[in-house]
Amino acid sequence: MADLETAARSLSRAIRRGTRLAPVTAAILLVAACGRTEEGQAAAGSGVSRGKDQAIQPLPIATPQSGAVVASQGAAVSQNLGQAQITVVYNRPVARGREIFGHLIPLDEVWHPGADQATYLRTTADIVFGGEVLPAGSYSIWAVPGDELWEIILHRDWNVFHLPFPGDEGVQLRLEVARQEAEHMESMTFHFPVSDRRDGVLAFHWANTKIEIPLHAPGPETP
Repeated sequence: MADLETAARSLSRAIRRGTRLAPVTAAILLVAACGRTEEGQAAAGSGVSRGKDQAIQPLPIATPQSGAVVASQGAAVSQNLGQAQITVVYNRPVARGREIFGHLIPLDEVWHPGADQATYLRTTADIVFGGEVLPAGSYSIWAVPGDELWEIILHRDWNVFHLPFPGDEGVQLRLEVARQEAEHMESMTFHFPVSDRRDGVLAFHWANTKIEIPLHAPGPETP
C-alpha cells in the first residue's frame, strides 16, 4: 500500500503545482504501484515461507500434458504423524453404475488402485505401516483384492504407469488387511479417518469396499 499512497501523493502535488502530466505518465505510475502492491499481497496470501525452515509440501498432482480432461481426476491427501508427513497421490476412477470388485476388478489378481500414473505413497520419515517398518521414501501402491482379505503391496518403483505390475524384485512390503463392507463410494478415495500425535489410519474406499491400514510414527513422546 505504501507504493500506491506515494504515487497518489506525487500526482496530487503535481496537480496542486499546476504541473501537467501526460495521462499515460500518470497511468504508468499508478499501474506500477498497484503491481508492486499486488505482488506483495500475493506473496503474503500464498502462505509460502521464504525462510530456511519451510514446511514440507505435498508432491504435485500429475496433469495431462495435452490439457485434455481425463476421466479419472487427480487428487492428493496428506497427513502429519509425529515427525512424518504421509502423502498419497492418485487418480480417482469412478464406478458409473458398474459392479466393481469381483466383476470389473477380478479377485485374487494383482491390481492397481488408481488410473493412468501409478498411485504412490510418500513418507518423509520412517513409519510403521500396518505393523511393518516402512523407511522414508516413495512407493507405488498395489493390491490383490479378495472376498475377505486384501493383500497390500508397496513397491520401490513408484514413478511408473498403472500397468503392468513392476515385479517382485522391488517389493518393499506385503501385508494382509481385512476387507470391510461399506456404503457405496462413487469415486475411489484415500483418506485419513484417524490421526493422533503419532498414530493414524490410512483408508481406501471404493464402491462397497473399505480397507483400513493402521499407521504409527515412532519417536520420543511430546507433552
